[in-house]
Amino acid sequence: MKPFWKRLLLVPVAVVLVAGLIVAFIVGRKEAATEAEREKPIKAPTRVKVVNGENVVTLDAATQTNSGLALASLATSSRRPEIAAYGVVVDLQELTDLRNALETAQAQLRKGRAAREVARADYERVKALFEKKQNVSQKVVQAAAGTWQAEAANAQIAQAALHAAQATALQHWGGVIADWLAQAAPEFEQLRSQTNLLVQVTLAPGQGGMIAPSSASVQTAEGQPIPARFISLAPRTDAKIQGKSFFYVIEAVGANLLPGMNVTALLPVGEPAQGVVVPASAVVWWQGQAWVYAELKPDEFVRREVSTEQPLPGGWFQPQGFSTGQLFVVKGPQVLLSEEFRAQISVGEEGK
Repeated sequence: MKPFWKRLLLVPVAVVLVAGLIVAFIVGRKEAATEAEREKPIKAPTRVKVVNGENVVTLDAATQTNSGLALASLATSSRRPEIAAYGVVVDLQELTDLRNALETAQAQLRKGRAAREVARADYERVKALFEKKQNVSQKVVQAAAGTWQAEAANAQIAQAALHAAQATALQHWGGVIADWLAQAAPEFEQLRSQTNLLVQVTLAPGQGGMIAPSSASVQTAEGQPIPARFISLAPRTDAKIQGKSFFYVIEAVGANLLPGMNVTALLPVGEPAQGVVVPASAVVWWQGQAWVYAELKPDEFVRREVSTEQPLPGGWFQPQGFSTGQLFVVKGPQVLLSEEFRAQISVGEEGK
């Protein structure tokens, strides 16, 4: 057993050791807490608030400049209301075959007429010799007459073949295109070379009283309109629609269309309506819908729905719902949409 004075000396040592351990524990906890606070993600300030049920995004002028935002009022425009009609890019094989048939018939007719004139001249020559009692027999005259009649019959057959081809062109394609075929007109050559495309536009049943407008537009697969020029009434309808049909011509360059493709034709009707044009650069797409950001007041923006029913080159016509004096974000609207998304994510994380 240790002497009492030795045990007495061990007490301060134990106290010092316990105190050191306590201090080390407290310091370690503080450093761990500091490190955790340092590693905690910095919460960015939200720029979105809800006003009257709408998300309002706030961006100060400096942030707008740094983000590349540009604001402008929308250009005014007038546009006639339009109805949508079914269209198909016409396969020109039948037209090409008809043109070949017409060329063949025309060549045969020229050949037949030439042969007929040669035979007629020969008949008249030998007949004159026979009548002057020169060295020509009646048999030779009769043979010449027969040849003339045969060549005349061949010319009539060629004429009938040409008329048949012309009648087919008229019945299937109408007078305008039939004339193009008969004359090998530049308009037909532009179709055959695919410089232009022929589109058959068919109205829905019940719209048969409509007069075809001289100009219309055809939407591409990307939704952009291509100007279309009226050609004629189509003498045949589309078997799938059973409505009144018209022929229109569009330029092939940039259309990205092939024969047989279905398209939507937009035909203007009625009186022009006033509105504004929303440029494509101002539009963002979300959930399959087009949107644009309007300025409520300086530095505050709200998202508005855009109708895409009346496309224009480089944008969409809006007959209503937009003020001409209001400013809209025409460049960089994706920045505002991203702010809305970020605010929704932050709210969702706070609710966990």
